[in-house]
Amino acid sequence: MAGELKNTREQISEIQRQLGEVQQAGKQMSQTAQTLEGILGGAKSRGSLGEVTLERLLEDSLPRSQYAMQYRFSSGETADAVIKLRDKKLMAIDSKFPLDAYRRISTEGEEARRAFATAVKGHADAIAKKYIVPDESTLDVALMFVPSETVYYELLQTQDNKGQPLDAYCRDQHVMAVSPNTLYAHLCVIAMGLRGMQMEENAKRLLESLSGMEKQMEKFADKFATLGTHLKRRTRSRATVSPTNFSRGPRTLSKPCSAQVFPSSLSTILRVPSRFPAKPAPRKAPEAGSPDSSARYPLFA
Repeated sequence: MAGELKNTREQISEIQRQLGEVQQAGKQMSQTAQTLEGILGGAKSRGSLGEVTLERLLEDSLPRSQYAMQYRFSSGETADAVIKLRDKKLMAIDSKFPLDAYRRISTEGEEARRAFATAVKGHADAIAKKYIVPDESTLDVALMFVPSETVYYELLQTQDNKGQPLDAYCRDQHVMAVSPNTLYAHLCVIAMGLRGMQMEENAKRLLESLSGMEKQMEKFADKFATLGTHLKRRTRSRATVSPTNFSRGPRTLSKPCSAQVFPSSLSTILRVPSRFPAKPAPRKAPEAGSPDSSARYPLFA
């Protein structure tokens, strides 16, 4: 019995310890919720959160040279971001976070939903008026970025007083409502289009380079043809030259042959002397009885 009571006390102590940990975790969650409430409580804080989320999505999807943050128009209005497209076209993106109107829907019902629809339509009208400026090279469409997926889902489900869905009203104003997920999909498509346009620009430059090379080759072909014409003329002129005198047969020399008569090459080959020496006089035999007759000429001994 004593052992069972001891085990029971240990189990109760363990349960109390676990309950204390749960209570502590609940306090931490409450503090976190209060912190988040403080961040999202003010319109400025919510706007900053939307801008930071938008900038991160742009950084992950596009090169830095293809977008700009806090773009200022000549009217003084500033869009949260613009995407730089071909031919210096711009597409504006502005972050809107109608969180207050969305929160009241769960407590106030249809009245709060009508207020939510009014807030969304007001944001769409403001974006269309401020950031669709064809005179400043903007497209005739802009993006309204809703940083929360739940708020975006409520936007898709809500209709205005006339029974028109809010997303359809935004499209009529040339404004596309996007959430973080749908904006990322849009940015991926835009990035693919930008890469395709860059490839097209590179192909145009390559074509221009090839055209210049073609012109240079044509000039080279003309010079080469002119050179061929000169070579043909030279060949014809050599063919009409008479053969050399060496092909006419032997000649009769009117004076003793000398090195001046033959060409230098023939003179070298034939080794012709400058003058043919005179025919030597016949040597006389020594007289009989002379001292050298018997030694040098035994036949006369």
